[in-house]
Amino acid sequence: MNLVDEETVIVVDTSILNHIIYKNMSIGSKVLDLLIKYKKNIWIPFTVYEEFLKVNADKFVDDKVNSFKKIKSDLTQIHSEFENKLKGKFIEINKQDYIHWKNAEKCINLVLKQIPEIIQNYGNDGDVNDYKEGINKYYEKVKKFVDDLKINGQVGSDFSTLEILEICEEGKRRYENLIPPGYSDINKKGKSKYNDLFIWKEILKHFKKYEEITEIIFLTEDIKDGNWWNPFIDNKEKRVMHDFLKKEFEELYCDYNEKSYTSIKFMTLEYFWEFFGDELDIQTYVSLDEEELIDSLMNKYSFAISEELCSYVTNIPPEDIDEEFYKNNDGEIFYEDLRLLNYQVEITDEGTIEYVLSVELDFSMTFAYEDNEGDYFRLGEAELLTSAIILITEEYIKNQESNCYRLISQRKVRTSDFRIENFTYQITTSTNWYDE
Repeated sequence: MNLVDEETVIVVDTSILNHIIYKNMSIGSKVLDLLIKYKKNIWIPFTVYEEFLKVNADKFVDDKVNSFKKIKSDLTQIHSEFENKLKGKFIEINKQDYIHWKNAEKCINLVLKQIPEIIQNYGNDGDVNDYKEGINKYYEKVKKFVDDLKINGQVGSDFSTLEILEICEEGKRRYENLIPPGYSDINKKGKSKYNDLFIWKEILKHFKKYEEITEIIFLTEDIKDGNWWNPFIDNKEKRVMHDFLKKEFEELYCDYNEKSYTSIKFMTLEYFWEFFGDELDIQTYVSLDEEELIDSLMNKYSFAISEELCSYVTNIPPEDIDEEFYKNNDGEIFYEDLRLLNYQVEITDEGTIEYVLSVELDFSMTFAYEDNEGDYFRLGEAELLTSAIILITEEYIKNQESNCYRLISQRKVRTSDFRIENFTYQITTSTNWYDE
């Protein structure tokens, strides 16, 4: 673990405070404790402070509590729906007089009867009150951290009206030319679309006043394309500060003739912890950069997944889409970009992380027939929505002495299993040109 010296300033982005507030509370608390440890070195831009002030504490707590309370009704509903599906299936089975399944039905029903009792034992008023109290204390701890920064003069100052207008105008030009930071926010409304640029301009402006500052660490969890980083090409390498921003910073802060030099580093929480934190348990590691891990997996496997889905669609008999398409021998298939619907991450005792990704992909299909004489007939077209479940297993190195998993990042991860299951499709549109 390294220590932050007095000449280093840690600039905290909005995404870090959002991560602390809205993500897993136990993980957010560890992140907050690490920032508190280096509180004297922290500075936040006014734009970040302004965004924090917009957090409605009562709504934040109420939303968390309501989500907690909703778990019981959600589980009850899922159990009821599953029970009804099983009953329907066993009605079909019993019609066929499959005697061997009679005992299975009885055993399953015994288990199903226990589930509502288990659900009712949790999420009672006492649990809700304890959870609400914990959320309130947690938010107050976050608020005190930010308030202390403000009191101690570790929050930037707002720009003047003229400066705001000038930055907005510059933002338009930068976004038109895909120049970072923040051009992924181009579709947002009003001044807020330039928040990343305001943060960057504050950094460039603020530290010119402090000759003693030799290093700036910009801590952000914003990994969207076009905001802060070079395009993410190699999944085995860590992200790197965008070249344009690096050049822009060095033009202001680095005078090699005068031998004055201030460096800047961009870090996600994962890499910040690698340099300045304690050894991470695997749960904390995954939670810190869960979105980036998933984003990396999608970048790595999206083509393979898309091709597998394309192969699946290719093998669908044309007559299953429309009975008139059975002659198809000269059709074409096109697909759009793969979409991630949701995901689940589970950490096992065997030193692996199991990812379950739910994806979908749109296909456009044309159906045509070429006869023996070379005559060509267009039969029709269709659009399909396909979906699948992706199962990925990754292995990590375990530190036997501390019984923890070291923070090893994607550079040392090994994928031990990759599977695609549960292929499904539905026809969204189908046009038979014989009917027109």
